[in-house]
Amino acid sequence: MVWAVAVGAGNAARVSAQETPGPGSERGVAGVRPDTVRVGEAFELGLTAISRDRVQFPALLSLPDDVEQTGPPRLEDGDDTWRAVYPLVAWKSGRRQIPVVEIPVIGGREQRVLEIRPPGITVASVLPAESEPVRLLPPRVPEDGWRIPWPWLLALLLAALLLREILR
Repeated sequence: MVWAVAVGAGNAARVSAQETPGPGSERGVAGVRPDTVRVGEAFELGLTAISRDRVQFPALLSLPDDVEQTGPPRLEDGDDTWRAVYPLVAWKSGRRQIPVVEIPVIGGREQRVLEIRPPGITVASVLPAESEPVRLLPPRVPEDGWRIPWPWLLALLLAALLLREILR
């Protein structure tokens, strides 16, 4: 698949990819690597456009509030193949869908837009599963633990005062 070429064949990370035909002879492929991440963990959205004409990838993606682009895209161009890899991070667990990316195709008389629909990504929570019981410690009674021995301190103070009076 085209995305495997864009990311690097033989990479051990799991990739979820989806191909989209364009309005003309162009077509696009979108992939997410890895396909499952944890909240706050970085992942990449790769877009590949195959077109004889030049394409212009957006600098910023239109993303939902719980998905954030963490940097500019890495761009590559070749013979009729254009690639952009966007670094992203998700902040909410669950299945997240990245909206359609519109890529202008520049060339010819008419202006065309290639719409690439990225696959969804599964975001796992960093919190323990709800099925794990929470073990609470028993409350501490104030008498447990170290206490100041007030009776002994008062007796020692009284003995020191008596000794002082005697030695005067």
